Amino acid sequence: MIDTQVKIRGFRVEMGEIEVALGRHPAVKEAVVTAHPLSSGEKRLVGHIVPHEGISPTAGELREFLLITLADYMVPSRFVFLDRLPLTPSGKVHRRGLSAPEFSHSAAREGMTPLNGPTESAIGKVWVEMLDLSVVGPTESFFELGGTSVTMVRVQKRLQESLGREVAIAVLFQFPTIQGLAQHLDGAGRQTAIRAENARDRATRQREALLKAQTPALRPQSRH
Repeated sequence: MIDTQVKIRGFRVEMGEIEVALGRHPAVKEAVVTAHPLSSGEKRLVGHIVPHEGISPTAGELREFLLITLADYMVPSRFVFLDRLPLTPSGKVHRRGLSAPEFSHSAAREGMTPLNGPTESAIGKVWVEMLDLSVVGPTESFFELGGTSVTMVRVQKRLQESLGREVAIAVLFQFPTIQGLAQHLDGAGRQTAIRAENARDRATRQREALLKAQTPALRPQSRH
């Protein structure tokens, strides 16, 4: 008998509860949730979905639907869409026959745009580490790659260490792609530099004005 309970980030998760929640989505005909280990020793949930004929739900739609009723750690990191579920000779779902998706996010995927610039590269390095990927594209969403709000907190800490600057958690949620986040951070950095330069200029002008006011004016000596 296969245990349908698993620990995810320290929380005991009942996969049957997730399957019931997935079954409530109007596009889902059948759903089975499995857990697969990562190289780090942690486990990731995978949702195996058989959609109703003629309907093609996306991973993002299913994830948002589940977040309405489930905690984020209960939402699968990956979704696999199937024509039918594998069955055992007795007609039950053959869970061990459900293949795991490629969590390493294959680097051989065609058409992936490389990261551009030091900021994108720094963010990408943190994402690869925290999401257990081998490669990531600049326009891929953090949440579509399996990230959660809990993971985001860890990413925030690593980004601040890597970039050597403060990065607000709200900014990470607002810009969920590497490209968007890098553009925001670089733009914010330029604005900070401009403000700092303007402040230095104002301080210099104020000092010059103060010194001028304190220096007595030289008057021509009168002749007798």
